[in-house]
Amino acid sequence: MPGYEVISSAVRAEAPKWDEFTEVVKTTRAFIQGATLERTAFFVLTPTAGIEINLAPETHQQAYEKVRTYMDSVLQGAEVEFPQIGDALIKAANKYDQAEEEVEFDLNEIWTINNEFHKPAKQHG
Repeated sequence: MPGYEVISSAVRAEAPKWDEFTEVVKTTRAFIQGATLERTAFFVLTPTAGIEINLAPETHQQAYEKVRTYMDSVLQGAEVEFPQIGDALIKAANKYDQAEEEVEFDLNEIWTINNEFHKPAKQHG
């Protein structure tokens, strides 16, 4: 349509970024999956008292594992959803272009007024 510019190319340009994000998520998720820690990782050794048993290393290990598991599930969701976002951007840009073509075509069909009060502008060509 005259005076109106569709920037669907910018929407399409955004789509590949989500594929890059997916690769980053895959790498990060692989790291998180391997980042398990045993209970012994949470013992505290002090120079004067030896191992501090009252710090409950089991509790800290369980809390750590809950956070690690949660982050793994978040990254798993991102690994699935990020490619879908990229695909949705491409589909949206295509639909936008299709709609724009239809609107322009329809307006050209109905906006042809030629009566004594309105004469079409001169066609330059």
